[in-house]
Amino acid sequence: MTVHGGDQATRRIGAFAARFGDTYVDFACHAAFPVALTPDLGYVLWLFLQRGVAQPLAVPWIVVADVLLSSLCAEVAPGLYEIDPETRVALLDRLERRFGRQRIEDLSQLLHTYVEQRMNQDTSRDRRLAQAQRWTAMAPVAGEEMVREITATIDAAIETRDPGEALYMRRVVEAIGQSHPEVMAPVLAYAMQIEQRAAAQPVGRPDSPPAARPVGGHALVVGAVAASGRNLRAVDHDVRDMTRMFVARGFEVDVRTGNRATRQGILDGYDALIHRVRPGDAAVFYYTGHAFRAFVESEAGSWQGICPVDLSESTPSDFRGITAWELSILEARLTRRTRNVTVILDCGHASQMSRSGPAHAPLDDALTPQPHEMEHPAAIGDAVPRALPHPLRLGFAAHLRALRARYGAAFDAVDPAGNPDVVRLAACGPDQSSFEYIGGDGEYHGVFTEALLQVLSEVGDTPVSWAALESAIRWRVQHRFSIQRPDIEGPARRRLFSLEEDELGGAVAIASVAGRFRLDAGRLMGVVAGDIYGVMPPGFPSYRADKAVADVQVAESFATFANAALLGWRNGHSELPRNAIGIAIEKATVRRPVQVVVPAPERQVITAEIEATSTLRVAEADDPTMLAWLRMVDGMLVIEDQVGPLAAAARYPQELSHTVRHLANLAAAQGLRELEGEHGVDAQDLDIEWGTIDGSQMQPLPQRGGALTLRDRIYVRVKNREERTLHAHIFSIGVRGKITLLTAFAPSGVALTVRDPELVLGRRSDGALLGLGLGWPRDMPRRFPRIAEVVVIVTSRAASLRVLETEELVVSRNVGEPRDLDGYFMKRLSCLLHPPEAATAPVSFVIEDAPQRQEPARDFVPDIADNERPSGPRALPATDQDFGLVIGIDDYPYFRPLRGAAADATRFHSWLCAADGGGVPSHHARLILSDPRRHAPSQVQIDESLVELLQAAEALGGGRRLYVYFSGHGGISLEESDHDIALLLARWSRDLPGLALSTERYSRSLSATGLFDEVVMFIDCCRDSVMSVTGVAPTFRVVPKTPRRSTRMFRAFAAEAGRPAFEFPNADAWQGLFTRCLLSILEHSSGLGADALKDFLERQLENEARALGVFQRAYVENGLHAESCFGQSGKLPALELRSSIDEDS
Repeated sequence: MTVHGGDQATRRIGAFAARFGDTYVDFACHAAFPVALTPDLGYVLWLFLQRGVAQPLAVPWIVVADVLLSSLCAEVAPGLYEIDPETRVALLDRLERRFGRQRIEDLSQLLHTYVEQRMNQDTSRDRRLAQAQRWTAMAPVAGEEMVREITATIDAAIETRDPGEALYMRRVVEAIGQSHPEVMAPVLAYAMQIEQRAAAQPVGRPDSPPAARPVGGHALVVGAVAASGRNLRAVDHDVRDMTRMFVARGFEVDVRTGNRATRQGILDGYDALIHRVRPGDAAVFYYTGHAFRAFVESEAGSWQGICPVDLSESTPSDFRGITAWELSILEARLTRRTRNVTVILDCGHASQMSRSGPAHAPLDDALTPQPHEMEHPAAIGDAVPRALPHPLRLGFAAHLRALRARYGAAFDAVDPAGNPDVVRLAACGPDQSSFEYIGGDGEYHGVFTEALLQVLSEVGDTPVSWAALESAIRWRVQHRFSIQRPDIEGPARRRLFSLEEDELGGAVAIASVAGRFRLDAGRLMGVVAGDIYGVMPPGFPSYRADKAVADVQVAESFATFANAALLGWRNGHSELPRNAIGIAIEKATVRRPVQVVVPAPERQVITAEIEATSTLRVAEADDPTMLAWLRMVDGMLVIEDQVGPLAAAARYPQELSHTVRHLANLAAAQGLRELEGEHGVDAQDLDIEWGTIDGSQMQPLPQRGGALTLRDRIYVRVKNREERTLHAHIFSIGVRGKITLLTAFAPSGVALTVRDPELVLGRRSDGALLGLGLGWPRDMPRRFPRIAEVVVIVTSRAASLRVLETEELVVSRNVGEPRDLDGYFMKRLSCLLHPPEAATAPVSFVIEDAPQRQEPARDFVPDIADNERPSGPRALPATDQDFGLVIGIDDYPYFRPLRGAAADATRFHSWLCAADGGGVPSHHARLILSDPRRHAPSQVQIDESLVELLQAAEALGGGRRLYVYFSGHGGISLEESDHDIALLLARWSRDLPGLALSTERYSRSLSATGLFDEVVMFIDCCRDSVMSVTGVAPTFRVVPKTPRRSTRMFRAFAAEAGRPAFEFPNADAWQGLFTRCLLSILEHSSGLGADALKDFLERQLENEARALGVFQRAYVENGLHAESCFGQSGKLPALELRSSIDEDS
């Protein structure tokens, strides 16, 4: 197959062809003709290719779903898909080469007929889309008429002065121009002019904030134009304007330009700044000018730095640049004097500049001028990028050696996660340029510096955080240069040039886009449908009813943005001002129950404090689970969970507010956990690993169930296996629920690109593995180990997730559609963290019938005397210490019955207990099948069987492996993480949605018993969404008592998130496709490794499903040791596959 197009498009189409075949690519070529796709239009195209052409295209109807959900397409709104522009051009080129011009005209007629029937749609979005599709259909056959209509529509944008409408029209023209560039080129130029004119219209503000009052401090302002970068013209103006701002705010300013901006001059200025400041003083370093990349031959990546005026005088022994590494060393020295430090960099490659050094883009990337560095000076008129277009080589290796000699231990002490005391304002990303341009006053300005100064002028002395200003600054920059994305890194909740933190935060940008209001925050940031926002003019980062512009209500929330509907205009407004912001005034949140056990006189006050939060409520009698217990003991407040106290006793009432904040952190942590799963970014596109640093080696840990001590240092590795760029964000959830953004040095996410696909948190930029340390709250009891977690979130676009750090976090449980363009993937990594006193503490369990009660209903105490209790596992054959629970449910009286689930469970149980199979002793295995006479099994029956197995394992001093197998109906709730499958019990119905078992909660509980080295789960059921399903926790819980093991998990699911699983007739019986493949592998294996089982199961299931005309692929999580094996011996059974599916299955 030959594809013409860019490298990335070629790779993407090639991967699609390798997976589905050339006929699927032919269908994708036809699907690329419209500017956007819906499932409905996709099926119209498929039907056309079956009946409307001379030679039908031999593809099944499921091709529509496979194309829409592939990497070729991205979901830009619910049910609306687009193909990447570069890929679309390549597909359209193939379409014309393979099928000729007549096919394009046929598609034009088909699309014209299709959209004519849909021009009178109910919603503005549908009407606009239909109009865009109509123009696409006209382009091949009525180009001149189409141009006249588009030009008239663009002219109308002049009257509205709406930059959003002008931007929309430009994008429509660009999309049509991909297939018809000769027709659309002049129209595109006209659309860009109108967009700029619409955006330039001044919009008045109803009021202005007060002018800034002096805050005091010291600022080093540096402007440098290197000899190799003389084309910069805005540096002097930027230095002048920033200096005026700092002086107005009471700063003493040291300005270094011209001959004072040499390498030595800048370093002298930094040293002087360090010596001038006192503890608590505000200290600022501002730089405007060129940035560079450099490389060392022996290293795989490039290094960032700033360019002093004498950079061109570098020699092989005297490099005159200043690397990001050196800036980080100076920054560390400065924060030892004062923690109140702000760094502002208006230069190329600015993000992560003043941190651990290089961004480590691959060498090929460093050697090749970036597209925006080559094209934009000509393409954007007078715009000039502030990054040297070629990497530096001269003397850089020797310079690094000199730095190590000069700074000694400080060189190696640079924190790989960045300096936590520094707020960093970066003009652009690590692989971007920042730009300067001619402003309306006829002078050159750095677009980032200009935007920053405008926003600071608007807010005046309003006590506002940097985080609250981020959206307004970014909007101004990207309004002029969409490829430049500024970021604010570090502790951005701090107020301007202060150590005080903004407890509220939460101000988000809001704009009118395509006829609706769009908030620059989505469900990852806690925005859910039903939230109400007050719209404020720029300069008012907190809500004031007398200044409000409007009230809007969130209608739909995506991963990183949300659409809202107008509730009403306020204070005489009738349109949105530019740079408006939204402030949450009413949240539709999940409030988590806290059991309050206090005397009656204090209960009213404590209840009021809890109910005043947005994430907590006092528990009711029928709440099945508790977030925590709040008790009063001897007049002191104590927070407890199922393990024990979470903090030192707090004084009442003096520390009531502080105590409730601890509870809010627990609620925030739980909300973050519930985001886990695939939501538009697939797990298979990522490699995620964590572990400990042993010397200079990485030692991987299981994703869940490992054990660490406070002496360990950890790393986290995230690798992008997909061709599109993804953005990684890493958080920690402490043992008491405190959420910390570990990648604060890249608040919009660390970009994982095709050329630079990997992030290793804990590895310094010179390759040294330092790892991240572990902590334990000083006032938290250390009697028992606790669960510590790392959360990896990978988003499909750059998005600031800093809001997740806030204590009053609100997290949506509504995951919406599983495959948004604006999507994310979230994975939790957890371990048992042992404080020093708990390293050898005994931990065991108690089984309880009703976990909502405060005391256990049934303690399990084995009938073994203490002196008879074995100190560890007996010396038995390995499988004599294995156990298994097997469940199969066919009979669902209130739902669609199945035909093969019980039979599958019986076959798996037979393999499990066979001497040449799993080898589990029959008295260690339980088989539970559905009984239509009793509507069984129930949760009680299942949990009682588990209790029996736990007791038997305890009697042996612990078990080697516990198998759990389930075959039946399953689903994921639209209100839960799609990583958590609800296993439907026999009596489940839409009226009784809680009659289902939660795989996540059962997994955690079984792992937490500490009785098994391994827990292995095989789940043969669907993972598609069911509106009314709720998986519940087991009715036993874990309480510390006796020694336990570190449990590793292996979980194999029959389908990926959002996908169904199938059963088929085979000979005289029905079988689940997953179980059939699983048993064919296990029965054929002799000591098959866990990695091999995962690989075989994923590949064989997908291949057999494709042979049967469906799509089903297993999702397997393997946390077992490399030496862990399955099966004893056997042979491959003969299977007869049928080519059709019973429609009732």
